[in-house]
Amino acid sequence: MTSNNQDESPLFEVIPPYECTPEQEALWGERGKEAFTFKLLREPSTLKELINYGNCIAIWHEEHKTMTYVARYFGVRDPLDVQVLDISFGYANDAHLEFKIVGRTEAAVAETAAFWIGCEKAEEGSEDIKLYGSSGHFDFRNAGSHCFVNMLQIRPLREVVFHRMMFSAEQAHVLATRPYASNLNFWDCTFEDEGTAFVDGIQSRQSPLGCLALESFSNVGGQFFNYENMRRFCQSCMMEELLVSSLKEEWALLPFSAKAESLFYISLSSTSLMGNDLQSLNIATPKLNLIIEHDDSTVPTELLTAFRRRVATLGHFVELRVTWESNVDSFDVPECVIHEIIQAALANRDLRVLDFTEDDLNMNPHVGTLLEGLKDHNKLSTIKMNVDVESFGHDYSHIRKLISHNKNIVVTSIHDYIYTDGSTIDDLYSINRFYRGSADLPLTLRPSLVATALTEIASNDFRRSALLLSQHVDVLHELVLFAKFEERLKDSACSRLKRTIRNQPSRAAKKR
Repeated sequence: MTSNNQDESPLFEVIPPYECTPEQEALWGERGKEAFTFKLLREPSTLKELINYGNCIAIWHEEHKTMTYVARYFGVRDPLDVQVLDISFGYANDAHLEFKIVGRTEAAVAETAAFWIGCEKAEEGSEDIKLYGSSGHFDFRNAGSHCFVNMLQIRPLREVVFHRMMFSAEQAHVLATRPYASNLNFWDCTFEDEGTAFVDGIQSRQSPLGCLALESFSNVGGQFFNYENMRRFCQSCMMEELLVSSLKEEWALLPFSAKAESLFYISLSSTSLMGNDLQSLNIATPKLNLIIEHDDSTVPTELLTAFRRRVATLGHFVELRVTWESNVDSFDVPECVIHEIIQAALANRDLRVLDFTEDDLNMNPHVGTLLEGLKDHNKLSTIKMNVDVESFGHDYSHIRKLISHNKNIVVTSIHDYIYTDGSTIDDLYSINRFYRGSADLPLTLRPSLVATALTEIASNDFRRSALLLSQHVDVLHELVLFAKFEERLKDSACSRLKRTIRNQPSRAAKKR
């Protein structure tokens, strides 16, 4: 039933307290308030219809013998029942609708969850949906696969998160084979067939999957797929973004071969890299975001050098972030490693973003060397750093020198704030933006836009005028020719007017 034709009959009725069995009693954490239990009289027209009934509602499902606690937000009044499954729908403007489901069996809870997911309608599609098993791996197989069809069809690109859940082969196939891109996140989840149906489904797709996250927080990874399925997945599946974390050591290098536009690899152990020949490592993605965990207190100079040399050899990266996490506060980086970082960046000629943020490698002493070494990169547009501002030299001299030489680069923090002194650096960036905007003018619009810029924006600014003229000499030539042509037209028009006047008889002659 759509929102244009909503059923206005009552959605709930209260179960009289004296009729409630122990299972039907609403157990809220906030004492001293009436806690009614409701039962549904019909299916909601939309999930948001539940909001009209207040913030906290307890709903008994007679068919499944389950209790669902519903709230726009929990916190002030949490259910005392130990929930088995949580579902959260996130909407625009930070609005939420959350469900906590309790029941005798996981099968009953899963069927109740499928009911609520099926109640969501396209016109109210949430921006994200999250399903959390309370402990272990919640067996969601009894929910069936149709609820996933509805879930992914309503808003395909929204984020869908599954946490501590087990899926059937049929459910996995449905999740993998929707005909549009999707954004799926599996956190500590398992597949009953160790991922065979999921990987088969992805391999059969005619278009990239979209975004996929396989994250492990509790145990060392591998619970999603078996080794063979993980190998098949990484070697043949295409997707826009892949996020993986904490894989077993023998699996650790598999994700590098994934055909993903962007790879975010969290918690890769340094020992997994040390035991392999990095010069034969295949890294397929052009956008690499890698976090390496290093438990030793010594700097792994050879590993740092070898990995950067492999990055230089591959040469196809457009975004690069390789950071180190350790139980040590920070590592002092040898100068030779800084040299390899610079050479790797220069070897990747299409590199646009180079990110050093959230790194336990101490870059403070090397900021000047880095910026000097990167100043001639033609495509680099953003350098991200998490360093002390003093590292940029007196009055930000290192940044001033860089952006005076290379007008395409900005230096930002982890939060994308531009490092600046608030005056001189801002002015240089303003000039550089003018330069980049001028260089990117469409050919068909250049004459009119350059003329406007020269007469209005840059007329009182020598540097901006010089930039425009140096970049668009051909346009300036056209403007000069046009001006000369106009002058000739004016001269020609004046000459014709003079001849006309000479050839006309005077008024006195007309009177005679």
